[in-house]
Amino acid sequence: MIRLLLAVAALVALPAAASAKDRELDPRAAYVVIDIEDLEDAFVKGTDQPGEVTLGRYDPQARDIRGGDLSPGTALPARQAPRVTVNRRAVTKADGVRQYVVELVPDTWVIEGASGTAFSLGSVSFEIGPGEVLDLGVVTPRVDFVEGEEAMSVGDVALKALIPFGSMRPKNIRPVWLERRARGAGDLPLPAIVGQRGATPATFVEGATFGNYLGGLVNRMGGRAERERELAAARPAEPAAPPATAQVAPGTP
Repeated sequence: MIRLLLAVAALVALPAAASAKDRELDPRAAYVVIDIEDLEDAFVKGTDQPGEVTLGRYDPQARDIRGGDLSPGTALPARQAPRVTVNRRAVTKADGVRQYVVELVPDTWVIEGASGTAFSLGSVSFEIGPGEVLDLGVVTPRVDFVEGEEAMSVGDVALKALIPFGSMRPKNIRPVWLERRARGAGDLPLPAIVGQRGATPATFVEGATFGNYLGGLVNRMGGRAERERELAAARPAEPAAPPATAQVAPGTP
């Protein structure tokens, strides 16, 4: 009994492991700060589903994830993963948003996907170097419903489950798109663990494309609206109307 009490006392005396909120950043390492809001317009209205974002190491010359089909020569060593999914160990939580500080290998990175959708058809990339801390801002995954669709209520889901045919079938699962904005006055401040290093707003490069290696749905980061803007920009301009000519009455000098 005495030995058991001594063992318990020894365990209590051990220092607690440092949490993500208490840890210090390695001055030689590279980090990003990102705030991820809950997935908006989830399949069922009112569903509180935390959003998640996947970052991938990117080869801008071959235009693919490192080690992918278009960039096999950049495959990483066995213990190095070509991507990081950001959905655990938030340093700060607030209503509908979680803030993360993620250590990255210095490289070119791309926002590869979010909440089960790969942005293979168009995304943004950024570069990060040793010792840098970049602020990726605030992102919100949103379901990319087609025009006229919206999330269903719990009652809708129950009703549609009873009618597996005809016009009352449940809608197909829709891909996600990602709204992105710079951190503003109304957002969470930078976390205390960045200390005096602070964080520099990331410089994003548009137009990154790559293969779908996440195994889910595929979309553009800007979703259907971005595709519609691309199509509108690609349409040839309508020819200008010829200038009107003045009508002169017969016999007028």
